[in-house]
Amino acid sequence: MMQYVAAFALLLPALLLPATAVGQEIPLQHFSSSTPQIDLRVYVDISVEFWIQGSRVRYNAGGTREPRNDGSAYSAALPNYPPPNLKVQKEDGRGDIIVLEEPSARNAWTLKLRISDPKGGEDRYHARITWGGEVSAPPTSSGGYVQITEMSATADGSGQLRVGGQRYNLAQTSVSLIPSGRAILSFMGDSQPRFTGTWSQNGSRIALTIDNALGAAGSSASGTIQLSGDRLRSIDLQGSAAGQGQFDLTFNQRGDYRDFTKPAGAASPQPPTNTKAGTPVTGGKVTNQIPSPSPPKSPNPPTAARTPSTPTVNNLSERLRGDGYLESSGAGSQDDALNEALVRLDQGGRARFELEGQAYWSILGSWRQTGSDRIEVTLEQLNSAPAAGRATVLLQAGRRGAAPTVRQLEMTVTASRVGALDIRFRPRE
Repeated sequence: MMQYVAAFALLLPALLLPATAVGQEIPLQHFSSSTPQIDLRVYVDISVEFWIQGSRVRYNAGGTREPRNDGSAYSAALPNYPPPNLKVQKEDGRGDIIVLEEPSARNAWTLKLRISDPKGGEDRYHARITWGGEVSAPPTSSGGYVQITEMSATADGSGQLRVGGQRYNLAQTSVSLIPSGRAILSFMGDSQPRFTGTWSQNGSRIALTIDNALGAAGSSASGTIQLSGDRLRSIDLQGSAAGQGQFDLTFNQRGDYRDFTKPAGAASPQPPTNTKAGTPVTGGKVTNQIPSPSPPKSPNPPTAARTPSTPTVNNLSERLRGDGYLESSGAGSQDDALNEALVRLDQGGRARFELEGQAYWSILGSWRQTGSDRIEVTLEQLNSAPAAGRATVLLQAGRRGAAPTVRQLEMTVTASRVGALDIRFRPRE
């Protein structure tokens, strides 16, 4: 195995190259308004597809010129539920703005647009997306809250950690609530505290029991996450960290919020038959129900003469028993023998991996299919902390026309707390 790792190290620089077009983003500035609204203002040449999810805008230029941002902004993130009275209006641009797909549970609440410019050179386009309701009023269940099954969110805000007579300002949090009941919370700011434990929901509050605080196992602490709909609004933690004494932490969410979780209960039925595909936006209400396309393709897709034996993947969710390893070049002992893996690829382009051995590892990113038997993933989070890296999921065709299955997982990811990780996993036959 060590010879295999040494050989792979030669490939590491190539695997950590910048993301391809599907991983590129248009930054949005936040502005205050009582009306939920996203304004996409970009210069486009020929054709570019945009995927809008929450307050995040990704694009696929398909080998043409990259779009240029010209003041894109939002007053509210696109919600994780059917936005009432959704409208897409073309405010500027000589070509067409076409709705490819409306937000739904099938595509992780992603609005997909194509801007097509008919003439030579680029032109400025402005797409205004609006929907009904208040900026901070997501729907709730009949009990006055949303029942969640998992959360994996990164949020900006402000907070403070007080421990040992010291005070540390906090500016960002990453929270993972795993369906198995485990909770992982990390914060960024003057300090980078991390907490792990268990969670349970009680109405609009998440109750936390912390067993590892500030890097010390055997801690005794508790806390709560206050929800607003299915989003975290605030966090409060207090207790004793082994060897460090009493602490308390408060954090209030404001500003950018990104949720990587596939919506609870999201099924993957066959999309309805499309009868209005490719309708240009003229300012009216969006009514076309368009089938979910596969994630953006490689700029050089296979030709008809090279029909792949494995079909295009629209989504995949597979829990695997097998054999693998995780090795670290960072400080401390992070090596782990892996025996189980969850691989989840949703139609919105989000990827989630859960790896289990002596420890538990949660890794998130964005995926695209680059070949008949290959999925490439740009990695963004490791155990709720920012990370960078690449993963490859190798597929094998299912029997008698069944969906393809995972035959191997290869991954390299770097995070500040653990250094560079090299991961390999192969399911048992």
